Amino acid sequence: LVVLIPLSRALQEMYCDSLVRNWVHISSEEEQELAQEIQSQFSGYQNEAAGVVDGIIRSEKLLTMLSDGECRSDSLFDILLSLPRQDLSIELYSAQKELVGWSGTRGPTIDLNLLKETKASFVIAGPIYSHLIVVAPIDHNNRRLGYVVGKRLFEVNYPINNRFINKSAFTL
Repeated sequence: LVVLIPLSRALQEMYCDSLVRNWVHISSEEEQELAQEIQSQFSGYQNEAAGVVDGIIRSEKLLTMLSDGECRSDSLFDILLSLPRQDLSIELYSAQKELVGWSGTRGPTIDLNLLKETKASFVIAGPIYSHLIVVAPIDHNNRRLGYVVGKRLFEVNYPINNRFINKSAFTL
C-alpha cells in the first residue's frame, strides 16, 4: 500500500502531463469527429427532405394532372395532401413560376429565381426560424411542368424558453 500511493500519484502526473503536451492533437481529433457526426446527421436530414420531394415529382397523379393542363385547385390540393410529407411544407409552382398549390405551413417566401433547371437545397435563415429548402423541377416527356419546393424546419432561435416549440427541427 505504501508503494501504490506514490506510484498512483506518479501515474496521475504523467497522464496529466501527457494530456497537456498532446492537447492540440487530442482536441483536433475530437473536433474532426464532431464535425463528421454533424455532417452525417445533416446529410440524413437533407436526404429525407430530398426523398420526399423526389417522391412528389414522380407522383403519377400529379404528373398526369400537370401534363393534361387541367390544374383544378381542389384536385391539386387533394393530391398534395395525400402525399407523404414527413414534416415538410410543400409548395407547387407552375412552369411559369406561379404558386398553384401547397400543403403544410407556408414558411418563408422564396425567391422565384431559385427555381432552376436542377434540384438544389439550401437553408433560409430567419430571425426566429430557419428552414431547409429543397427545390426540384417537375419534368415529364421532355417538358417542364412546374416546380416543387419542400420546406423543412431546420432551426428555432427563440429568444425565450417556450415549451410549445416544435421539436422536429434539426438543431433541437
